Amino acid sequence: MMAQNILAVPASSVPCERAFSGAKHTDTDNQNCLLPEHLGAIQITKADMLYWRNVKKEEKKAMEQEKLKQWHEHAQSMTQV
Repeated sequence: MMAQNILAVPASSVPCERAFSGAKHTDTDNQNCLLPEHLGAIQITKADMLYWRNVKKEEKKAMEQEKLKQWHEHAQSMTQV
């Protein structure tokens, strides 16, 4: 009984559900003749695009925060003069 509680596998996982949902959108009735390796390549490409889009968002956010910090430092130095 204790092993069931400790070793239990969750019924669903968000990344897994997201992957199947993405495959569902790719493998539509119009595209049902895709070979499995092509479908897999499309899914990998989509995941890669999403990853890099998020990386770029984080880089942009960091750059904006750095610019804001520089602006605050400049404004502070101007008030001290």
